[in-house]
Amino acid sequence: MSCCVSLTVKPDPPENVVARPVPSNPRRLEVTWQTPSTWPDPESFPLKFFLRYRPLILDQWQHVELSDGTAHTITDAYAGKEYIIQVAAKDNEIGTWSDWSVAAHATPWTEEPRHLTTEAQAPETTTSTTSSLAPPPTTKICDPGELGSGGGPSAPFVIGVPITLALAAAATANSLLI
Repeated sequence: MSCCVSLTVKPDPPENVVARPVPSNPRRLEVTWQTPSTWPDPESFPLKFFLRYRPLILDQWQHVELSDGTAHTITDAYAGKEYIIQVAAKDNEIGTWSDWSVAAHATPWTEEPRHLTTEAQAPETTTSTTSSLAPPPTTKICDPGELGSGGGPSAPFVIGVPITLALAAAATANSLLI
């Protein structure tokens, strides 16, 4: 009578799956992981890995089988779209694939928008000033028939209230454009 021993080898999923954007590369994600800590001897019993990834906006997975190593660079990512990435492991010789790892999420690198300024913009400040050209306003601002405040139709309307330097600079810049 002969007897056979059947051995089913199924490793635990890879651990510590991390995905990071690659600076200045909007279509790349660098993925790293570790061999399961329960795997007895990765040097003597190497594992191969199966990586799957997809942008959250799609349902279809992309797959990559890797015969060695614990890192892979995704080179066909959609710029600016968040991805979900998982890895499975299998003994190189026998057995079945592990369950999928805990999912990692990452978004490929995107260039941060540069802050644009124009000459009309002035830095913000909390300093205030009071005009000494006119007394503080009273309840009477202007009579219905007047265009200005007491100086006739061509006189500017002046109110002595605190204003910020930023508003004063913006008003000056706007008057230069006229």
